[in-house]
Amino acid sequence: MDQALDQVVRARQLIACEIHDGFIQTATAALIRLEAAKHQQKSRPTAGSNLAQVEIAIGLLRDSLKEARHLLTELTSSVSSHLPLTSRLSDLTEELQVQYGLQIDVSFDLRDAAIPSSLSHTVFRIAQECLRNACRHSHSSRVRIAIRQASGVIILDVQDWGTGFPVPDIEKGRFGIKGIFHRVHQAGGKIDIDSRQDKGTWITVELPYDNPLGHACSTESALETT
Repeated sequence: MDQALDQVVRARQLIACEIHDGFIQTATAALIRLEAAKHQQKSRPTAGSNLAQVEIAIGLLRDSLKEARHLLTELTSSVSSHLPLTSRLSDLTEELQVQYGLQIDVSFDLRDAAIPSSLSHTVFRIAQECLRNACRHSHSSRVRIAIRQASGVIILDVQDWGTGFPVPDIEKGRFGIKGIFHRVHQAGGKIDIDSRQDKGTWITVELPYDNPLGHACSTESALETT
């Protein structure tokens, strides 16, 4: 019974991460755009500059609905069709560069066919949250992401050259940071964060192919056990 309860808890935690990293992130970005447009309209009722903000927000809300439908598909089907990891990451970095107007340097050394689908999904979500945090909060004009395969592991590096933050306070941080730690733990991996004031942040994640915690890397695999 305890094992079954633990599986249910893991499944719910992973669902929470999925909702946060997907739908909530995009819908929040849309809300910010709409709030900015509202403020512009109040301060300058005759100005038309808020139209661009509204159009961006509409696009983001459309994306969030698409993401919500994707999550529902994953939650109701045991078979998910995914693009290769490199393709998903390339699409993500292109989207973030346009959205935030910064440079993202990309380096992938992967053999997608050899990566288990659950591990591929976990790598994508961790990379997604790390990149979004860097784009939103670092105030860096440049971000770097590198992913490579080594002996039995995948290694992910995300670096920026921004404001940095106090690493000891990380456990008090936002749900996004906690979600990264949770995903790494569920995948049986390791994470190291080096952040220095005005010099930037470097996050390194190492995830094993052979997950000692039971391959609870994706929402669908966790739900199948509940």
